[in-house]
Amino acid sequence: MAEFQIELVMNTSEYGKYKANFSISVSGSSHKACLDTFNRFKYLVKAIDWGDIALYESKNARKGDVLGRSLQIIYTAFPADIIALREMIERTVSRINIYGQGLYSATFNHCSILRCDHFADFGD
Repeated sequence: MAEFQIELVMNTSEYGKYKANFSISVSGSSHKACLDTFNRFKYLVKAIDWGDIALYESKNARKGDVLGRSLQIIYTAFPADIIALREMIERTVSRINIYGQGLYSATFNHCSILRCDHFADFGD
């Protein structure tokens, strides 16, 4: 009797790797609210970081109670992984803005994606 095996393998290497640059801004009515909101994104990135993510942070202190922070995430991965991270970021921003009630907010500023392993063919 013949045995059949079914293998489900997604060959992501055929698409190549891409470099995605995500930019997020967070603001809060107090230092603690801003920091807690900002840390949600840092923990999200740490959960999927396998050494191919770079984080860049900046702080903006203003007069009064408003404090702002910015986070830039540079992620080099296959398209499916980049799409998954973008979806996680968008959902986190959405939840923060729904439940923030004016105490804190987040903005997904931009996302740019470049192919890493594509080289121009000038012909010989």
